[in-house]
Amino acid sequence: MFEIYGCTEAGSMASRRTVESDYWLTYPGAWVEPTDSGAIYHGSHLPQPVPLPDFLELESPQKFRLVGRDTDLVKVAGKRASLSELTQRLLAIPGVDDGIVFLPRAEARPAALVVARGVDRDTILYALAQQLDPVLVPRPLILVERLPRNETGRFLAPPCSRCSERGMSEAHRTLIRVDEPYFAGHFPGNPVVPGVAILERVIEEIARRAGTPQAAQRLEAVKFLAPLRPGDELSIELESIGCEFSPLSVPVGREVDRDRAHHVSQLRLAP
Repeated sequence: MFEIYGCTEAGSMASRRTVESDYWLTYPGAWVEPTDSGAIYHGSHLPQPVPLPDFLELESPQKFRLVGRDTDLVKVAGKRASLSELTQRLLAIPGVDDGIVFLPRAEARPAALVVARGVDRDTILYALAQQLDPVLVPRPLILVERLPRNETGRFLAPPCSRCSERGMSEAHRTLIRVDEPYFAGHFPGNPVVPGVAILERVIEEIARRAGTPQAAQRLEAVKFLAPLRPGDELSIELESIGCEFSPLSVPVGREVDRDRAHHVSQLRLAP
């Protein structure tokens, strides 16, 4: 396949054969100049240089790789990445049917919504961790029945009013894996699931059922009354009260009094 790269302001700028290389080659008399604000294209046919809307990785002034749209780029803890490229890596995982990686808010780490009927969440996260810097692995990564899209396939975030239609009162159970990385330091010889990891799972479950990753906005109160350990099964139960939920997470892998469960009261959702 022979591809051409260009833009309205400069016309055709470079070309490549995808079976031979990922790199684009500029035409004779043209070159790309890197600047602090982005790449600039120079051409003998142009009256002046043209700023490019894409982020380029330069091999030389005449050879470059297209990383992604400038508006598609995110920077997390000093690491730069393209959301579309992260999405493509997600979709390439066997068992993933559909998905999208996005930035839920400014200065946040990437999050993901995933439709996967042949693979579980932990396997997807493990596969991404083998390819990406840890700060670029989507968190939360939420499994959903389908992605909210409009008639053209564009991703949408459904309103919170749909939450009550998604069965918020049912329990969700998940196993605490013995190889979770936080057990190495929390604590040696006496592994206990950190409270923040419990809250992350509760928030991810709310977001999954609400159909939007920005569902949970504020925790009014949290109490941790019983420890979770490797091999325990965590059950998350949610009670819907309008646009608020009272999550109750209970370790069910062993005998635990329900009154000693972890309570998160009045977790407010986005309208």
